[in-house]
Amino acid sequence: MTRIVGFLVAVAGLNRIRTRTMFGILEVQDVVIGVLTIAGGIAAVFAGTRLSRLTGCR
Repeated sequence: MTRIVGFLVAVAGLNRIRTRTMFGILEVQDVVIGVLTIAGGIAAVFAGTRLSRLTGCR
């Protein structure tokens, strides 16, 4: 479940950057927030993978 949530968080970060660019209102803080959200999502995916291996869940 953590991997799915992490993936969705990463997609949300990418969507923030893409949407703001599409409407022409992209600012520096939008890029920073988007990149940090993507990084957090990727970290959650890796953490979920590691936890599922340690606990034996699939």
